[in-house]
Amino acid sequence: MPLTFPYSGGGGGAGGTSFSGVNTQAANYTAALTDIGKLVVLSSASAIAFTVPPNSSVAFPVGTVLNFQQGGAGALSVAAGAGVTINKLSTLNAVGSYAIGGLVQIAADSWILYGAMQ
Repeated sequence: MPLTFPYSGGGGGAGGTSFSGVNTQAANYTAALTDIGKLVVLSSASAIAFTVPPNSSVAFPVGTVLNFQQGGAGALSVAAGAGVTINKLSTLNAVGSYAIGGLVQIAADSWILYGAMQ
């Protein structure tokens, strides 16, 4: 049964986006093709990073959405792999515990960051 993220951005039915599962990580983590459609929960007492790899390492299809959550007290940052550009409104840091964000791939090695970031 998919989890539903209740925001009005749509995509998974009326009023929400569905996740096919949860991928929980307790250390720095690099996104993989298997994360498509899932919520990646990064949970640590100390700082932790979610890295977007270059297209040469992991060929995500354009339009891919990667969703993540800061699951613990450790500050979550999003990192760009070699040659990757992450376009953002503010910083690459989550606002705090339980903050949810995501990335949308708009071209090979080009992503847009959204969500509860500071």
